Amino acid sequence: MSLTQLSLINQKQTIFIILLIAIAGLLVRLFFYPYNIPVSGDAIDYFPYSIALARGDIFPDGYLINKFGWSVFLSPFFAISGATEMIDFMNIQRMLSVIVSVATIIPLYYFIKNFYRKEVAIIAVSLFIFSPKIIENSLLGISDPLFIFLISCSIMFVFIRDSKYYYLSYISASFAFLVRPEGILILIPLILFFFINYSLYFLTKFILINDTQNSHKPSHKLIINNQ
Repeated sequence: MSLTQLSLINQKQTIFIILLIAIAGLLVRLFFYPYNIPVSGDAIDYFPYSIALARGDIFPDGYLINKFGWSVFLSPFFAISGATEMIDFMNIQRMLSVIVSVATIIPLYYFIKNFYRKEVAIIAVSLFIFSPKIIENSLLGISDPLFIFLISCSIMFVFIRDSKYYYLSYISASFAFLVRPEGILILIPLILFFFINYSLYFLTKFILINDTQNSHKPSHKLIINNQ
């Protein structure tokens, strides 16, 4: 499908194409999915804490307090799954990582669409979802997919014109910081932008009020002189 043909698609067709891309990305991940193979590496570090939270226990000793977001995200799914075997919990951890990775194309598409045409955004999310490195990370059961999803949501909400959604960017960035400490790199600029933006807003409002008051002063003097 050429760019000329893509430019003719309407909103419903765009949603359909995005859905097809998501399904295709999910099928690719399921094809390479390592069924009944325990998670390893960084993924195994999150596993005991997710189990502890699901059972209502406290965090084990030695846990890094600034990286508990992924474990907190996993714990309610562990709690309602009814699983009893360790491998079943690990499969849930890996599957949730896959689902979050696929869902990332939604905020990513709306973010890119703010700067380029929708056909470019479609191509971009296709390159993302079929990236070998992204696919590999989603199959490891680690926190990277959730972190990328939250960062994408945070950036997307910044560029939504409706201001009431703008605050969701701070919420997403805050959760991203809880998942990985690198999230502070986007949270700090957002906080600074918030204070700068509202400082300029109140400063502009103050100047306009003063200008309005000053514009009425000569008229009052003129009335007194006429009397």
